[in-house]
This record gives sequence, C-alpha cells and structure tokens, in this order.
Amino acid sequence: MDINYTVPVGQEVVGRILSAGGKTIDGRGELLTTRVPVVDAHTLRATESDAVGTKSELFEIGIKPFDLFAPVPRNGVISLIAAWGVGKVVLLHELMRTMKMCYRGRTVVVTVAGGPGELEDMKTEYQESGILDSMTAILLEKDALMEERRSALLDGLTIARHWNREEGRNVLFIVDQLALDEETAPLLRTWGSSERGACLTLISGFSQDELERGESLVDVEADTEIALSGDLSRRGLYPAIDPLKSSSRLFQDQLIEAEHRRVREETLSVLSKGARLVEKSSEALTEEEKRELDRARRIEHFLTQPFYVAQLHNNIPGVQVPLAETLRSLQGILSGVYDHLPTEELLYTGALEYLQPEL
Repeated sequence: MDINYTVPVGQEVVGRILSAGGKTIDGRGELLTTRVPVVDAHTLRATESDAVGTKSELFEIGIKPFDLFAPVPRNGVISLIAAWGVGKVVLLHELMRTMKMCYRGRTVVVTVAGGPGELEDMKTEYQESGILDSMTAILLEKDALMEERRSALLDGLTIARHWNREEGRNVLFIVDQLALDEETAPLLRTWGSSERGACLTLISGFSQDELERGESLVDVEADTEIALSGDLSRRGLYPAIDPLKSSSRLFQDQLIEAEHRRVREETLSVLSKGARLVEKSSEALTEEEKRELDRARRIEHFLTQPFYVAQLHNNIPGVQVPLAETLRSLQGILSGVYDHLPTEELLYTGALEYLQPEL
C-alpha cells in the first residue's frame, strides 16, 4: 500500500466522525489539531514482536458469557459474527462503554455505512449510549473502493496507536470485516504496544448468507471468537452470545485457571444436554431429563445481563459482573443451590450471591 498523507490525532479527534483521509463529515467543522503521517504497513509489521508480548494475559470484560466462554487476551483479536437484529450494536456499545469507564480507554471504529441516514443515526446512538466522548469513528460508504477502505483502516490504526503509544491508554479498535482484505487483515495483530496499555481489536463480521452478491469476507486469525445466537435473541435472552459456538485460544493454550475451565466445561455440558432435550416433547421426558432441562434454562437465564447502554430504553440498571462472581454463581446453579428460586428471578441480574440460597 503506497499511502502518504497525514491524519489528525489527539484530544480534538475524540467524539468526531471522519471519512477516509481524516476529513471531518459530522458537520462540526475542520480539525485544527496535530496531524501525523499515516502509519504504513511496513511499520506495523516491524512492530509485531512488541505487540504480541502480552497475548497470554486475560483482559476481563465484565460481561458474564463473554468472560466465561470466550475470554479475551490482552492485546488480542476478537472475531464477532452475528446476523442482523440479534443485539450486535448494543453489545459493541457496551464494550466501548466498558473500555471508557473501567479502563480509562478509548475506541476507534472503522465502519461501512448502511445508507444515507447512517451518519445521523450513528451520532444519536453513540450519544445515547454515553460513548461519543471516548471514541472516534471513520465512516465508509458501502460502495467505497478497496483502496479507500485500506486508507480508512490505516487512518484508524494511526489514531489508535497514538492514543496507546503517546498517551498510554487502553484502546479498543473496532473494524467492519468488509473493510479488510488479504493485505490489511494481518496488520490487526501488530498495531499495539504491550508496554503502554491494552490494545484490543474487534472484527465485526456477518454470517455468509447475509452478504450481498459479490461481497466476500477475508479470513482473519482471531484469539477469541464470539457468535451471537438468533434463537437466544428470539427468546429475549441478551446478550445473545452462543456458548456452544464461542471460544478462545486461551483454553487451548492452557492459560486459563483450572476452576474457570471446570465451570465452563460443566456449564457447556448442561447446555448441550438442554439443546438436545428441548427437541423432545414434555411427555417424552423422564423426570431426570426434566431436571436437566430446567438446569439448562436456569443457566441460560442467568447468563443474561442488563447493559448500561440500554438503560435509557429498558429502564433496567446496568451491571458489570467480575469473572470470579460469575464462576461462583454458576457453581451454585450447577450444584442446585438456587433450585428453589423461580427461573425468572435469574433473568437480567448480576451475581447471585445476594439471593438467599436454600438452607
């Protein structure tokens, strides 16, 4: 990629929406801030050894099914696959809020517009979620040529690197998978610094059957894979993270503590049994199978979580749930401690320790 121009960086780009090349498109005037040369692919590749230094450290998100089934390594790459209408945007906004409120971090978003009204919709959604003051967005038209998409990606990485390396901030970099190609995708693993703060990358993808004719997605090597479930969404269980299709390489590399691995495996076993049993009629279920199905339903309900960014719409206060509390609560569900509670009481709550266990 032969790209030679400058990109605005620093405090003034916070809360702004740009186009490829660093031009403002949000109607708030031009930026008069510091500009730096756009980072090039050669520089990013040369810093790979620096970027992978802390790939084994866990970066806790505070979202129950996320941390349990698909823990994220510090400086890791997350692949998020979701169909339309299953809560992807809300999940992304909650991650951005977590980066802002829990980690003094910022977010850069490189996204492909869905239509002419996308810009105003984006601004409104970011403002309502309380995240506009900790992010920069770079917006691409849906018919943008690949060279423009590459430019937008490098613009975003330049801003993200500045926040991380010059300001020492934790940074979340979110990019539409449609903006990537074979040349740019590997750069997502090399842009951060292991010394100045965490550098998380999230690739927002789509299911293949939702792509328009002629569109294709490049494969990206990810540390964590998150799949959202249409079934959970239809049943009103959010975040609709599919436990059976979400994973992390941290489990394969034996970098997760034994207790976490044990609770995850037992939980997956119960959910897998529940998925099979739900296909049977209630009359065909044995008493033991009914108990197993009830346990699976309790786990599904507990793994829901109220988000801070959704409070304005559902009037349910948001919660962050530390991984340790998620594990303790699930141990209680798995062992039957909370069997006396109606299943509905496990919906949209945090940890369960405040509930009176059966004595």
